[in-house]
Amino acid sequence: FFVNAIIRRTFDTSSAGFIDQIIRHELVREGGPHAHTVQEIQKRQSKVLRPILSKLLKTNSKRLIDQAHINIAALCFFPKVAIPLRNMLFPKPPSEKQLEAYIEGQFQFALAGLDSLNPSPSDLI
Repeated sequence: FFVNAIIRRTFDTSSAGFIDQIIRHELVREGGPHAHTVQEIQKRQSKVLRPILSKLLKTNSKRLIDQAHINIAALCFFPKVAIPLRNMLFPKPPSEKQLEAYIEGQFQFALAGLDSLNPSPSDLI
């Protein structure tokens, strides 16, 4: 659900997408309080995502969960900050079917990425 919600919000042009517009603005501008804004959003999303990753990876390893968290976040937030590339993927706003297919592809890619992470013995629960 996390991947679905984040990607859908990225493409939402209504008020539900405002947070993504703020994040995009804060990520790409120099100076200002952007670090605090981004940190607060990351902290709130971490509360949801990190327990999911811990269960999927069968570990409490901070190192491994941090790596997975960054990879999943980048996968979901990519369309938000890479507008020219998003426009190459979807020259027009995507239909519901196109968006569902894109989300499913990103979700499957994320699962494959998580499967590829090899915990060391010290990373295992």
